[in-house]
Amino acid sequence: MNQDIEIVAVGKITYDEFKQHHMYHVRKLLIGFFFISLFLEMCLCLVVNQMQISLLPVYLGISLLASGLLTYLLFIAHQKRINKEFRSDLLATKEITYTMNQEGIDYQAERTHIYVEWENIVKGKEYKDMFGLYTSTIKTIVLPKRYFKSDEDIMAFKQLISANTDKVKLKD
Repeated sequence: MNQDIEIVAVGKITYDEFKQHHMYHVRKLLIGFFFISLFLEMCLCLVVNQMQISLLPVYLGISLLASGLLTYLLFIAHQKRINKEFRSDLLATKEITYTMNQEGIDYQAERTHIYVEWENIVKGKEYKDMFGLYTSTIKTIVLPKRYFKSDEDIMAFKQLISANTDKVKLKD
């Protein structure tokens, strides 16, 4: 790969993109919560009703309803937290310029300047509409694909990632 390659991506994240990234992040958690609560509620129904297997379809219906409701309430609480987080993130309201090269990712918004070396990316993933690059378990560089000037820039960025870290899962 060319050592001098430099890709520039520019954009301002929208609330919908911010929310979508967080949904990518917590989707497995919500699904896991649903199934664990379903299992626990089924066990509770069986224990409370002295293991009456004949009522299993009733227990399943009650458990599905309760698990669905609990998962929905968790989802709503998460959405409220995301809304509050987006509104409080002053950097989210600014246009950010990302410059990626062999050394890492440099991003700037007005007077704020942050540089992240590739080795500081702890994990990441390419989604259909964005990249999420984690610099810690909660800090993420969210790069919507619309920030890039062309599909060629996206491909070059993916090549940079592949050449510099194995911690980011890319689509083929």
